[in-house]
Amino acid sequence: MPPRLIICERTPRWLAAWRRALPAASWNWLTSALSLTQCEQLLREHPGSVAAVSVSAENFAVALATLHRWQNELPQVRTLALCSADISRQPTAVALLQEAGVLLAIDRTQQLPAAARLVRRHLRRQAAIQLPLPDAVWQRLPWPRLALNASPVIN
Repeated sequence: MPPRLIICERTPRWLAAWRRALPAASWNWLTSALSLTQCEQLLREHPGSVAAVSVSAENFAVALATLHRWQNELPQVRTLALCSADISRQPTAVALLQEAGVLLAIDRTQQLPAAARLVRRHLRRQAAIQLPLPDAVWQRLPWPRLALNASPVIN
């Protein structure tokens, strides 16, 4: 199954913000999960996905342990932390999240454009891995969008 951006949170706050940050054509990447268990099930169904996990003071210990386990058990998965204000103000907490494999810790919706670029790049790379080698190389080169002919010339 194709990789996804899985938003793991109990409220729709971050899901709505991600819809504003991503172009409408990318909305088919979005999936939501209400719990870490449901998120893990989706990650196993969609290898190579990105999990954006809501982290607050209430679930910090459980989320940290789960993210650390995912780093070992699901090496293709990339994770983002959608932090509450109290977690983001604690440098130790953010450092622990990064050590558990979190690529980016976000606490404000204004930080989503950078996270969206990271997610788009990762999901495009995951899609390219499934292509035959010549097509995968061609897709990653900078000039296909400037070329007159969209397909590579292979003899």
